[in-house]
Amino acid sequence: MNMKRLEDSNLSFILLTLETDQDYIESKKIYERAISIFYSKDYSVFPISNFKNETFHRSILAISENQTNDDLRKDSIFLINSFDKENVIVKYRNELNAVRINKNGSESLLRIIENNRELETDDFFLDEGFSFSFQSMKRYYYPKKKEDLKKGMIVEFFNNQKWVRKPIDDLDIEFDKLYKLLIKYNKLRVEVNQN
Repeated sequence: MNMKRLEDSNLSFILLTLETDQDYIESKKIYERAISIFYSKDYSVFPISNFKNETFHRSILAISENQTNDDLRKDSIFLINSFDKENVIVKYRNELNAVRINKNGSESLLRIIENNRELETDDFFLDEGFSFSFQSMKRYYYPKKKEDLKKGMIVEFFNNQKWVRKPIDDLDIEFDKLYKLLIKYNKLRVEVNQN
């Protein structure tokens, strides 16, 4: 398997990092238990290292050949609960980016960065000298009608080759003067995780 295909849309995987405060023997038992779980679910397992907070941790890159995206999500939530993890990283089939599935079930979009040396991120290393990391990304949706917007919402509109943020003050007036046209040309977006 060529690991340099992490962004390949046909590739799906789960990345589990095992940060344990236990001694070496207990840590090894937890690691072997995780590998057994992946093998029992028919994943190809690749042990890798994770460098985080100036410490190396054991991680497992489990590549899926047969699991559906629903299976990947279910397996990820099972691993979070089994190993009391805050999150697990997953890349679904037919996607270019990965997601971080959090303990509460929410997902955060992540961009895969190969051989990163500039950003302050957790780096993952393979034996072949290949490294990768993840960078958080924002998700957007593009409103299609007035009902998709509400007062106080922060919207972004595309103007002069850049996205400009603006709060909605008076939806009725602003919609007719600005948002209606922006929606028509798909130049208005709203960040998904906005409260």
